[in-house]
Amino acid sequence: MMVHTMHEAENTQALADLELHPEVWQRGDKRYVMLPYEEFMVLQEALEDVRDLRILRAAREEDHDEPGVPLADVMRELGLSS
Repeated sequence: MMVHTMHEAENTQALADLELHPEVWQRGDKRYVMLPYEEFMVLQEALEDVRDLRILRAAREEDHDEPGVPLADVMRELGLSS
């Protein structure tokens, strides 16, 4: 089961639509890349989503034999039941 938040979906679309405009600089034998801030932020958020997804998948794998908790029970415990 894949779980995607709206934020992840927006980031995925932004990443798919992203056209990078890198400026490559060289100083000696080292090269550097400069990106417009907006492009950097899209890449940064996408990397955070990938890290979060790895953590989620590892947790699911670790707890795969644990019984689930019905949503109604969780909502009741959190005081969110209607």
